[in-house]
Amino acid sequence: RFGQFVWGRLEPQQGKWDWALTDGVLNEYVKQGMDIVGLMWVGFYSYVPPPQWAMDPATPEAKGYRWIPRIDAWKDFMTALVDRYGDRIRTWEILNEPWPNLLRDGEAYGRILKTASEIIRERQSDARIVCGCLMGRTGPQMRQFEDDWFRVAGPESFDIVGVHYVSRGRWAEYVETMKAWGIHKPVWDTEGS
Repeated sequence: RFGQFVWGRLEPQQGKWDWALTDGVLNEYVKQGMDIVGLMWVGFYSYVPPPQWAMDPATPEAKGYRWIPRIDAWKDFMTALVDRYGDRIRTWEILNEPWPNLLRDGEAYGRILKTASEIIRERQSDARIVCGCLMGRTGPQMRQFEDDWFRVAGPESFDIVGVHYVSRGRWAEYVETMKAWGIHKPVWDTEGS
């Protein structure tokens, strides 16, 4: 799981890319023969702020939303990543833990996932897509968030269900979510519990 795709570091100013760190680390992993999962980061968890120029001006910061990108900017970012690294990465995970504390809007994550999926499938038809980690049906806010993103993105937007915290007894919650959605897909614990 390769988490160097931090948008705020790669494209701090619109159209001005800095690939040096990412190229160096990724190329070393490839030399070692690693099968890499490319993880998209928006910035918060990686301590690099998301690019402010990419923020949707309609994001209501006062209501607690952390970050929602303009979809045109997100498309450009995903296109650049897949075009640059698609020859070395066959699996893409779209955001790490895109929970309400990051977006507070499941529909926004649904748009992010669907857009990324469309670009990846158009440019790299053999790629696999992992949805951002499910948290399980841990409460009404999380349930609504997950159901909203699934409704917007649809089951065709991902091939693998990403999960975390399996060791904390959440497996039944993940199974419940997939049953509620009527899907049967592989499940990966992408942080290794």
